Amino acid sequence: MRMRTISPTIILCLLVGTEQRALAAGKPSVSVGPNVQVSRANARVPHAEVVIAADPTRPEHLLAASMLAAEEGAKEESRVVVYSSSDGGRTWAVSFEPSAKADPALAFGPDGTAHLAVIAPEGEDKFRILVFRLAHGGQQWQRITGGDRFSLDRPFLAVGQAGPGRGTLYLSGTGGERTARSNSRPAVHRSEGEHGLEPVAAWDPDHIQAGDNYANGSLVVLSDGTVVTSYPCMPFAGWKDSIKPVLSAGWKVGLTPTGFECELLVRRIAVGGRLLEGQAPVQPHYLHASLPAMASDAGEGRHKDRVYLTWSQWDEVGRRVMLSRSEDRGAHWSEPVPLSEQPAEGAGYHAFLPAVAVNKAGVVAVSWYDTRERDRIGKPAWDLRLRVSADGGRAWQPSVRVTSQTSVFSGEDPEEEHRRIRRPLWLGDTAGLCADADGAFHPLWIDNRTGERQVWTAAVHVGAE
Repeated sequence: MRMRTISPTIILCLLVGTEQRALAAGKPSVSVGPNVQVSRANARVPHAEVVIAADPTRPEHLLAASMLAAEEGAKEESRVVVYSSSDGGRTWAVSFEPSAKADPALAFGPDGTAHLAVIAPEGEDKFRILVFRLAHGGQQWQRITGGDRFSLDRPFLAVGQAGPGRGTLYLSGTGGERTARSNSRPAVHRSEGEHGLEPVAAWDPDHIQAGDNYANGSLVVLSDGTVVTSYPCMPFAGWKDSIKPVLSAGWKVGLTPTGFECELLVRRIAVGGRLLEGQAPVQPHYLHASLPAMASDAGEGRHKDRVYLTWSQWDEVGRRVMLSRSEDRGAHWSEPVPLSEQPAEGAGYHAFLPAVAVNKAGVVAVSWYDTRERDRIGKPAWDLRLRVSADGGRAWQPSVRVTSQTSVFSGEDPEEEHRRIRRPLWLGDTAGLCADADGAFHPLWIDNRTGERQVWTAAVHVGAE
């Protein structure tokens, strides 16, 4: 009798499917590990705007990046630092300090190659993109050519993990000539292997309505090579005047919202750079409060290629974290649902800067900064909270507090815009969340338990009860 062998891919699918069914059948248990100070090497320097990424080939290898205040007297107010952990996030060291100002983005390729994008100033209101790569097991970051030819703001990175897009690096950002039609245009660039960045797609004038302005959100690469990217569309006229600090000195709900009305859109790009038809609307006519964050299920389970999009928006109870999902690779989106657990009406609290990740078992996690402890403490205060779904984003478990200590601040002038990196309530435009190769989640956040805004993380494990 001839024995038949079973391929490793089939075995992996069976194991993942079994784990997914066990999690979906019962109430997932969420276990939060010790809080760990990532930025101990810069313990006396304020940090903001954090991102994190996990090596798909080594679960113990993590990278985190942040903006931090430049030295007094420096020409620029901020700089960027990358921290590395080789033990699953228990200890951290400085890995890289590029010559850049702000807006770090991180992503790993399927072979363990790491990618970093940052912006560097180039004249008034213009920025060039710097992109670096770190080979699997390497120690020296190498510059990728091409990025500095583009004047883009707030880059995000994604790398294809399987299929036609495997190993291809994609970068999204907003930029372009400031014209009467548009203040900025969404654009996507790519790099294959060690080749330099080249433009893939930009939203040409036919896709931009007169007077529109676009911000940028994160992007994902699906198993068939489709790129899905998100972006809020905002009114052009007077948009800078409407962008004010969203953290009021008193942190009181009921003040006039400091967001501005816009529409959250999604665009899809096929392999080769062809723009797929239509801008998919996710949330029309909402009060914008943060950049959107996106993640997809890269596993082999029943929710493969499902895409999740989260953002925060203003309403009558404050800033609320919302989520929508797509079951057809970004073509259509579910009705947005609130995740941040505020009451439907009456006094509430703020929830903001959400991040989202999906682990190998298909569990979805969303984290956010949360001010529900504010009333008890009587001062501006926040924690980081995290909420999970084990059934593809349909049902969500109650959130858990990740921070072991609440951050409390004495307040600041909410109208101050000078040297924002040194303002005690400024956290940046992003927070971090990733899932490692073993399935553990690693949120990354800013708090001030040491008396200075520092970068912190914790390992969060989700299992079946």
